[in-house]
Amino acid sequence: FPAWAFLQFCLNHHLLQVNGRPKWRSISGGAKVYVKKITDQIQHKYLNAKIQKINRTETSFEVFMNEEVHKFDMGILAAHPEQSLALLASPTMEEKNILTLFKYQPNKAFVHQDQTVLPQSKSIWSAWNYLSSEKNKNLCVTYLINKLQPLPTIEPVLVTLNPNEDLLDKNKVKKVIDYEHPLFDFKTVEAQSEIPKIQGKQSTFYVGAWQGYGFHEDGAKSAIEVAKKLNWKIPWD
Repeated sequence: FPAWAFLQFCLNHHLLQVNGRPKWRSISGGAKVYVKKITDQIQHKYLNAKIQKINRTETSFEVFMNEEVHKFDMGILAAHPEQSLALLASPTMEEKNILTLFKYQPNKAFVHQDQTVLPQSKSIWSAWNYLSSEKNKNLCVTYLINKLQPLPTIEPVLVTLNPNEDLLDKNKVKKVIDYEHPLFDFKTVEAQSEIPKIQGKQSTFYVGAWQGYGFHEDGAKSAIEVAKKLNWKIPWD
């Protein structure tokens, strides 16, 4: 993060104020609930489909998938930028110049119940906690999920990113998940302001959390911007 972008992030999430902080909300049943609600409204779905390439013109969007060609008026690519570029048969130079500036970092998340990664004083346990030392130069972040979601247990449920191998008690680790998260450096933040230049060109639009701070809400926000550009009705005020 550039410093100014980091401060803007903190202001956006009300992290710099002591009083009047917002109450975090979560979706009953988890994120899969809203995913299902969206996909239930899509009449034609192709899951686990192998896309060979995408050909485009100013008036058509052709998807070569499972040895067939599917033709559409336009396409909205909701993927990582480098994934979208790899799908396009002939990306423009402008698309390449902008989308290649978005980089991702692999992160390994451990779901566990080892409380030793939290502060010794329970009174300062927070939704986000970090661990650092002179020996370990990598910051280790732990989410206390109980403070973010209404879990049906009083036992702490933790998610720690990229811990040293010997940091966690293996007997208390429930699951290990591999993720990729976007990196936000100077070039990325500048590239975000350039996205409108390629939206709608050759019948193609781009959406994703990488256009904001990497959160689900950022993905939704980017989709709303495309919907407005296409004069589609937003289903809420």
